[in-house]
Amino acid sequence: MAISHLYPTQRPALDLNFARQKRLDSRVTFTRGSTATYVDSDGLIKTAASGEARFDHDSDTGESLGLLIEGSRTNKLLYSSALDSGKWTSIYGISNADVFASVAGAPDGSSAAKEVRSTATSGTAYHSYYGNGGVGTGNWNFSIFVKPNGITTIELKVDAAYALGGTIFDLTGDGSVTSGSGSFVKLSNGWWRLSTYGDISAHQRADCAVYFTSAGDGSSGFYLWGAQLEAGSFPTSYIPTTTATVTRSEDVVSMTGTNFSSWYNQSEGTILESVRTLVPANISNGWLFQITDGTPSNRIELFQGGSGDSYPRVQGLYRYLNSTTGGFLNQETGWTTDGRTLDNIAFAWDSSGFTLQTKFDSTPSTGTGTYSQSLNQVNISHNGTISRLTYYPTRLTNAQLQALTL
Repeated sequence: MAISHLYPTQRPALDLNFARQKRLDSRVTFTRGSTATYVDSDGLIKTAASGEARFDHDSDTGESLGLLIEGSRTNKLLYSSALDSGKWTSIYGISNADVFASVAGAPDGSSAAKEVRSTATSGTAYHSYYGNGGVGTGNWNFSIFVKPNGITTIELKVDAAYALGGTIFDLTGDGSVTSGSGSFVKLSNGWWRLSTYGDISAHQRADCAVYFTSAGDGSSGFYLWGAQLEAGSFPTSYIPTTTATVTRSEDVVSMTGTNFSSWYNQSEGTILESVRTLVPANISNGWLFQITDGTPSNRIELFQGGSGDSYPRVQGLYRYLNSTTGGFLNQETGWTTDGRTLDNIAFAWDSSGFTLQTKFDSTPSTGTGTYSQSLNQVNISHNGTISRLTYYPTRLTNAQLQALTL
């Protein structure tokens, strides 16, 4: 069915096409108090300087994904790429496995990857970071880059001593999770990034391990690089470490003053956002965008996640004028959290009410309520990439919202 006639004839007042332009609009203020990594167009992991925005790419195809925005995270594992030293080779750190010298072609293009071979003719072999105590309660995510070298079925545990994690991956074809809960991303040159998580509240320790799932032959194994243990249920961009833990600061993106008022209409508007998100179910992770006066009482925002939810979702939220109460609009069906699938979302409002539309829903969510007309800034947040953010200074029709989110 042709829908081009439904597209708005009015031009947007703001159009931030991060994926195509791979730069920030001059009106955008960006800060981050540390270096951070991203995937460049050549598929290699690169490092951005403190305060430098990151424009991420698909690690397998090189496709431009847009602006990478993440919250602060700390990698608790030391020697993240020196996997033949430190605690990685302590007496409890390996079993029935040999760690060989560095090999070329790590995900960052260096020669820092390590080859691990199983010497077990029966039973289990593993390579682990043993006894990382005192990491705190709650969910912790263990991720590592793996390249098969004769072994294609691999298991990760975030706390091997208590069998937490226990995710088994099949690294053939496009890959799959065959047991447990975890995620994987296929990189270029045969590499994968695998992750698993577990709630260590009962033990307050982590024993991160990479397991061979079958007996070895003395020559088959895999390459390892870039281990990371971070608080949370999903992995974020790689944070390299050596002798100490390292924290990546939060990406902060905003538009204020005339950089905001030059395009914003206080009476009505429509925001369209194309995002790839990493936030799973049962995670309250805040807003995708937030138009506000700097107080919690007056704001219009698009929200991802929801603490206590058994499913991932997207919400449109608005605070009634000068109030701590507000309205929520929910769209839940089909919302994806693999960090690779592009989701389109539209949120529109005027004096008659609010409308939330995603590409998955034939019928939008609607609500009514008053809102402030003295808003003075927009904040942009995420855990993933934003491909495009567009603002129309008018409330588009429901049919237009549906057409633009397909």
